[in-house]
Amino acid sequence: MKFKILSFACALLMLTFGCAHQQPQPAATWQPLFDGKTLAGWHHFGEGEFVVEDGCIVGKTQKAAKLYSHLVSDAVYRDFSVRLKFKSIKGNSGFYIRTIFEAPDKAHGLQIEVDPRKNSGGIYESYGRTWVSLPSKELQAKYFRPDDWNDLLIEAYGGHVKVSVNGIVSAELANEVSRPAGQLAMQMHAGNDMLVMFKDIEVLAEPRTGPDKKGTTSPQKIEPGKHGELVLPARHSTITGRSLAYMPEWDALGFWRAGESAEWEVNVPKAGDYQVAMEWSVNDQNAGHSFTLQAGQEKLAATAQSTGRFDTYQRATIGQIHLEAGPQAITLKAGDDFKNALMDLREVRLMTK
Repeated sequence: MKFKILSFACALLMLTFGCAHQQPQPAATWQPLFDGKTLAGWHHFGEGEFVVEDGCIVGKTQKAAKLYSHLVSDAVYRDFSVRLKFKSIKGNSGFYIRTIFEAPDKAHGLQIEVDPRKNSGGIYESYGRTWVSLPSKELQAKYFRPDDWNDLLIEAYGGHVKVSVNGIVSAELANEVSRPAGQLAMQMHAGNDMLVMFKDIEVLAEPRTGPDKKGTTSPQKIEPGKHGELVLPARHSTITGRSLAYMPEWDALGFWRAGESAEWEVNVPKAGDYQVAMEWSVNDQNAGHSFTLQAGQEKLAATAQSTGRFDTYQRATIGQIHLEAGPQAITLKAGDDFKNALMDLREVRLMTK
């Protein structure tokens, strides 16, 4: 039997947040997200930095960066409208919504394209489905102002996401299935000489009140993806324990207590060593507790490292586990060394090396 003890704290050094187990409580009126003078309320992630110049957030590089650069909102948003002005002069950029981050520079979420010449106003899912709503050249010619300021409005409510540029709808999703909440971010593309500007950023969001709701999972067998990867969503697990529950608002498992577990029935396409990545959240006070991922006699033990807040999810690789081919159960079980909370778990992902 193989038993590996691994920590993924090194993957978390790029992000620092405050502590809270609920979303921020904005008023139901338009609120500024940029004061025109400082980057208060935002933080950098990845390579390079955005700066404030003449009342604008400016992303610029004098040489192509090897990594992506992001300016990320401290706050997390679920259902909201955000409006801003952008000017794209050089290099590819974007404005992200409902995003989580993975060191050293990956942003997982929906990106509203910001580009000097093509596809601005389209919706792209980074590290996922790629283009999910791409405007035609003819439509973009009607709304986009090259080398000038453009008004951008993004409306995201449940599965309905609509993007408008200069008052014309450029992209729309009716039944969006990606994560329900996340951070906002501005991007500078790796490998590009950049000059992009953002200003007058405002958000309209209803306050979220009350405790997290508990629901039930809908277990189903997990089949491999087109590249052999196995994605284990929280909602498709079978849970064991008196406290552990599915939280529909977050699409995650929460309220873990010691010894409680989630199990997935999977069909492993081929035997081998699989890298294990996880999407989770936990605040500083409850971080550091142990859990074990087990498949047959194979085990991977790790600890749930802090993401800063319970509403701030992120993704990291936590180690590897050997899997045999064929149908089997994969179980994630909480350890016995804590009293309050383990983490909120949205997804486990297994990929061949």
